[in-house]
Amino acid sequence: MRRILAVLLVALVAASSAAGATSKRPILGLTGSTVRGTQFKPREKVTVLAGSAMRVVRTDAAGKFSVTISGLSGKGSRCGGGIVVQAFGAAGERATFQLGGLDCADVGTT
Repeated sequence: MRRILAVLLVALVAASSAAGATSKRPILGLTGSTVRGTQFKPREKVTVLAGSAMRVVRTDAAGKFSVTISGLSGKGSRCGGGIVVQAFGAAGERATFQLGGLDCADVGTT
């Protein structure tokens, strides 16, 4: 009986560890015109949307990618506007990066 309980306990721990390892959500980052993604599935196709631009990239063995979208850093402005980048993995993962513009008031007007 103890042996059966020990086997069940080991199986339960292994199952919870495996579930925890796959529950990471993808992350996007933006540096200038370069979009970087992490925690996608290894070697999967990822569709990246930024404004009207669309790129399809493949992640590396670690589930990371990097893609440059020309003009992306200039799409948003400090006041108003903003940048929204989305990435969709072929396995269903989804990540969104949003850099919103500020709601600036006119300075010096009364």
